[in-house]
Amino acid sequence: SKFLPPSTRRRRVVEIKDFNGRPGLWFNWEHGLTLKAWLEQERNRLQYHLLPRSRVSMAVAKTLSDFHDGGVVFNNLSLENILLDCNEGIEVATFIDLSKSGFIDMRPNADKEYTNILRRNDLQMLGKLFTNIFCGENNIISEGKGGIVQGDENEDGSRGKRGKVSLPSESVSIAGEELPPYMQSLISSLFVSNDKVCAECISPRDVYSDLKTFVEKLNNPNQQYKVYEFPVPNNAQLASGLFYGRQVHMSMMNHFFNTVVHVKLSPLMAMVSGCPGAGKSTLVHQSLHHFRNRCGLTIEGKFHKFSQQDSVLAYAFDSFFAKLTESSNSVFDSMRHRIKDSIGLDSALFEAIPNLLMFLQQGSTKDITPIFGGIMSNRFEHKLCRLINAISSDEHPLILFLDDLQWADQTTLDLLWMLMLDPSITHFGLLGCYRDNEVDDSHPLMDKLRVIQGRGVNLTTIHVGPIERESVNDLVSDALCLPPRLTRPLSSVVYQKAGGVILFVVRFLKSLKEDGLLYFSMTSRRWMWDLVEIKSKRVSDDVVRHTTLQMNVLPAPIKKGLMSAACLGPSFDAAVLKLAIDDGDFDIDSFLETCKDGGFIEEWRRDNDEYRWSHDQIQQAAYDLIPKEQ
Repeated sequence: SKFLPPSTRRRRVVEIKDFNGRPGLWFNWEHGLTLKAWLEQERNRLQYHLLPRSRVSMAVAKTLSDFHDGGVVFNNLSLENILLDCNEGIEVATFIDLSKSGFIDMRPNADKEYTNILRRNDLQMLGKLFTNIFCGENNIISEGKGGIVQGDENEDGSRGKRGKVSLPSESVSIAGEELPPYMQSLISSLFVSNDKVCAECISPRDVYSDLKTFVEKLNNPNQQYKVYEFPVPNNAQLASGLFYGRQVHMSMMNHFFNTVVHVKLSPLMAMVSGCPGAGKSTLVHQSLHHFRNRCGLTIEGKFHKFSQQDSVLAYAFDSFFAKLTESSNSVFDSMRHRIKDSIGLDSALFEAIPNLLMFLQQGSTKDITPIFGGIMSNRFEHKLCRLINAISSDEHPLILFLDDLQWADQTTLDLLWMLMLDPSITHFGLLGCYRDNEVDDSHPLMDKLRVIQGRGVNLTTIHVGPIERESVNDLVSDALCLPPRLTRPLSSVVYQKAGGVILFVVRFLKSLKEDGLLYFSMTSRRWMWDLVEIKSKRVSDDVVRHTTLQMNVLPAPIKKGLMSAACLGPSFDAAVLKLAIDDGDFDIDSFLETCKDGGFIEEWRRDNDEYRWSHDQIQQAAYDLIPKEQ
C-alpha cells in the first residue's frame, strides 16, 4: 500500500500492532458502500439504468489504472473488495483488500511476457466484474469460444478466417434485452487471452477512456443513437451527415451567425474554403440547421461547372418562396407586406422568380399582373437588393448560402458585390463555399473578394482541412459501433490511406467492406477486419490527386526529402535517404512521420527500415517538384 502514489484510492495501513499475541494490521476507516451492496440496491429498482452502472465501472477502471501506473497489480477484483463513494458528484472506487496484490517489474529489462500475464489477469477480472455490474452474476460471458478462430468458415456460415482474433461469441443479455454493442464489445475484449491482442496497448487506462466516451454519449441526447444502435450485418453505420473534428470551425460559424442576428450592421460576409471532400458543405448545413432553429431564414444555391449564367441565384430565391408559399404560415404576412412596399407590383423579378408572385398573391383578393423585366439587368439587380432588404428583419435574419463559388459567373459575382455594399440591408449575411485547389489569386472570385474587402466589408474566412487522426478514429468507432480503443489500429491505417479527408475516409471504408477486408462476424457479433491486407491495399485515384496537391504547401525541408526519395525509386531505405540528402539539420524521423501521416509513403519492410510510395503517381508528383534546372 505504501508504494502506491498518495492519490490512489485504497485502504491505507495505519500501523502494525500486537493483537492477541499476534501482529495485526490497523487500517484507516474508509467511507462508502461495497460494490455488492450497491448492486443489490440497483437491482431493487423498478427500472434498469445504464448510466449509473457505467459511471461506477468508470470509477473502478480509474482506480485500477492508478494501481497499474504505480507498478502494482491488484489481483483481487471482486464485488466485496471495492467500496463506492460519491465525491462532489463523482463516483470514486476504493480497493480495500490488497492481500493478493503484487508488484509489476517496471525496469526496461523486465520479463515483458510475465508482466503482461499479471496485467492481463487484472483485465480479465475487470471484465467479469463489469459483467456482474451490467448483466448480473448469472450472465458471465462464456470464454469457451473466444480467442483464435481457425478455419475458413464457421458453422453458422459467418466469416472465420484462419488466424483471426475473435471475441467471445455468446451475446451478453440483460433481462431479455441485449447490452448496447459498444459496451458489449468493450467487455468482451477484456476476456481475450491472445498475446497479440494484449500487445495492442490494452490497459485499464484505455478501458477508462472507452468508458468515459460511453458515458459522454449517454449524457448527450444527440449521441445516444450511436450507443443504442446495433451494428447491422453487411451495413456499417456510416451516417450521411458526418461531422467530426470541426468544433473550432463550428464555433467560428456560430460567431458569424450571432453577429448577423444581434448586431444591426450592413451585410456581413463569410467564406469557407477547402479541398473537395473535406466537409465544407456538411459544416455549413450543420450550422444553418442551428441558425434556422433560432428563427433564421436561409436561401441556398449551388453552382455547377456548367451552370447557366444567372440561373443559380434565381433558382435559389424561387425555391425559397416556394417553401414559404407551401407553409401558409401567417408569421410571414409582415414579410409579404414589406416586399410589396419595397419592390411594388410591377416587378422585374417575377420572370426569374415566379414563386415570388405566388407568395405575394397569397392572402390578397386581387390579382397581381406582373410586368416581366430582363433577368440580371440593372433593374433586376436593384430590385433584388431591395427584395433581400425586405426579407431580412430583426425577427427573421437572413443568410444567403452559395456553394461551389469557384464556378460562379461574373454577372453573379457583380451582383454579390452590390449586395455587400448596400448599406440599407441589415440582419443579412452572405455565406459562400469554394474549392481552394481550383481558386488562385487571379481567379475572378478572389478579385471580387479583394474589392469587397477594400470597401470596408469585414470578411470571415474559414479553412476546412483534413481532420486529425483521433477524429478519424471517432468516425470509425461510431460507424462500427465499437469502442475507440478497439478501432484505433484500423483507423490509423485508414488515416494514412485517406489523408484525413472525410469523403475519402468514408469511401475507403466502403471499399474495404466491398473487398471483404471489413466484414461483420456473426460469431463475434461485431465488425472485424484484416489489418495486414488493408495495409497493402492501394489508394484510389481521387486520393492520389488530393495527396499530390498537398505536396505544394509542405515546408521546404519536407519537400527536399520528397524530391530526394523520389530519385531513389519505388521504395527506399531510410538510412540511404539520409545519406543522399547530406544535410546535418535534416530530421529523418520527422520527415518519415509527416509523410506517413500525409499518405505519401507507407512502411514496407519494417525490419530493414524500408518505405515505399503509396502510389506511383505520388512518387512522380514528388519527382516533379525538382526544378527543371536541377
